[in-house]
Order: sequence, then C-alpha cells, then structure tokens
Amino acid sequence: MFKLAISLFLFVVISAYAENDKKYIVVANIDSELELSQIELQRIFTGRTNRLPTGEVVTPILQNDDSDSYIGFLSERLDLFPYQVKRIWQQRIFSGRVNEPIILNSDEAVIEYVRNNPGSLGFIQRPEELNLEPLKLYAYHNRLGWQVYQ
Repeated sequence: MFKLAISLFLFVVISAYAENDKKYIVVANIDSELELSQIELQRIFTGRTNRLPTGEVVTPILQNDDSDSYIGFLSERLDLFPYQVKRIWQQRIFSGRVNEPIILNSDEAVIEYVRNNPGSLGFIQRPEELNLEPLKLYAYHNRLGWQVYQ
C-alpha cells in the first residue's frame, strides 16, 4: 500500500512538472534558430548582453513586475526573482551601460511588439492556440536548453 501511494505521488508530481515545463514560451523575431542556455537567457533578460551567440543583436522585451507571465517565467524558468532583475537593470542603467528596457503590460502586447520589431525577444504564457505567424516560438524544454515549439 505504501509503495502504491509513493508511486501515485511521484506520477502526479512528474506529470505536473512535465505539463508546467512548456507553460512559458519565448517569442522571437530573429533570423537565426534560437538555442540558448538558461544562463544565456538570464544574461539577455537582465541586460547583461544584447547579442545571441550567433552575433545577432536582440532587444529583450519584459513585462510589468506584477504580471503573471513575468513572475512565473523569471522564477520558474530563469531561477530569478523579479526584484533581482529590477535591481540588475537599475544598476546597469545608472552606470550608463544600457538604456531602460522595454516593458509591456500583457502577453498580447509582447506578441504585437515582437511581431512588428525585428530582433526582439520576449516571453509569454503558452496560449491555447498557436496562431502567431510569422513569429518563431520556443518552448522551455529543460534546464539545459530550448526546443523549437513551432
């Protein structure tokens, strides 16, 4: 009975983790295929770099601090808290290394901005229907990298 309970618990936990694994997707309006590690994506969304490993320049698009997408993506996928990201941006802006990031109010605003601005990169919660042409979509696969979603 104990083994059955443990097995059932592990199945539920693994199933929930697998479902949550693709909850957030990255939308990008770039020419190259996106293969970024968690650390590379952390560097982009904290303003520490504005280049992909291919050398292509990207503009990170953030969302408001109280956005579910913002809080979830940072904490669940990048192992960062919103206050950490805000502090890093403030330090970099104050030192004159970067301009203020582009911050939008919703997933829809991110999709629209990325669609109309080549070189932009943002994140959203995975929509039920993926009709986001011509954007490239990437789902977080695991802590080692990304997979093409569409």
